[in-house]
Amino acid sequence: RAQVAINDGNPEEAERLAKLALDELPLAWFYSRIVATSVHGEVLHCKGDLSQSLSLMQQTEQMARHHDVWHYALWSLIQQSEIQFAQGFLQAAWETQERAFQLIKEQHLEQLPMHEFLVRIRAQLLWAWARLDEAEASARSGIAVLSTFQPQQQLQCLTLLVQCSLARGDLDNARSQLNRLENLLGNGRYHCDWISNADKVRVIYWQLTGDKKSAANWLRHTPKPAFANNHFLQGQWRNIARAQILLGEFEPAEIVLEELNENARSLRLMSDLNRNLLLLNQLYWQSGRKNDAQRVLLDALQLANRTGFISHFVIEGEAMAQQLRQLIQLNTLPEMEQHRAQRILREINQHHR
Repeated sequence: RAQVAINDGNPEEAERLAKLALDELPLAWFYSRIVATSVHGEVLHCKGDLSQSLSLMQQTEQMARHHDVWHYALWSLIQQSEIQFAQGFLQAAWETQERAFQLIKEQHLEQLPMHEFLVRIRAQLLWAWARLDEAEASARSGIAVLSTFQPQQQLQCLTLLVQCSLARGDLDNARSQLNRLENLLGNGRYHCDWISNADKVRVIYWQLTGDKKSAANWLRHTPKPAFANNHFLQGQWRNIARAQILLGEFEPAEIVLEELNENARSLRLMSDLNRNLLLLNQLYWQSGRKNDAQRVLLDALQLANRTGFISHFVIEGEAMAQQLRQLIQLNTLPEMEQHRAQRILREINQHHR
């Protein structure tokens, strides 16, 4: 019942049932205890309590491996990787994914739909690091895993293919993939994370093509989440702020981003903080606050030493390139940041001309 509750988007009820199960189930009921521990970890992940969630997912993995419950071992590794990504530890997330791929190979779990989840989060990581060909191949392999399922299941991997096209500045390709994506969005019911990921690439596309009409229309009809206390909801609020910036609504966007940053800092959502700083940079740059823009860009570059982010800078295009050229000319950047700034600039020059 706890598992059903979390799947239905009811974390409070899921947490109550999971704790009840762990308090009352005999130790010998190992399968139920594995499920309950996993659900409790998932609830804490949704609440933004990342370190405690990570520890419960590691416990789930140990128990599942001990009792040969391989699909829960795989699930817990995928969750661990997502948490490490959210914390900004992308190298650790990569290594966790490697262990998950190894488990799939050893236990022949290739046919599980969960395999798609793993190749999808691997694609997100490769995208962040600007390894776009590999990211695209990974997303396509996710679509292949789901080839016998309803096409709606492919929404997330399709979103990543659009993201790869956007990072390459290939707007024609992005547009035809977006047509497929929007068709799927109109023909199914999806979890809010899926919608927020799909909206992200749509809003970035509108930004890159200057399509204010679509952005305004979307902004009118999109629900605003009540909280931003986990990385799923941070994403949807960022979409809203990006649309507001495109429309020149700088004040409401700044209020949104300041609040997102406060939440991201208190919950240690470092990947979200990195993304938020880049949006704040765009806001300051476009509203003529050049000193503020430079300050948050320096923060974003410093944080990228930890996350390894490249493509998140690249998709901001020419505005980002102008600022990076100035910073590189000033010759005051620390060595790691200087190196990253040059790499980002090379990517923008190659793709966004």
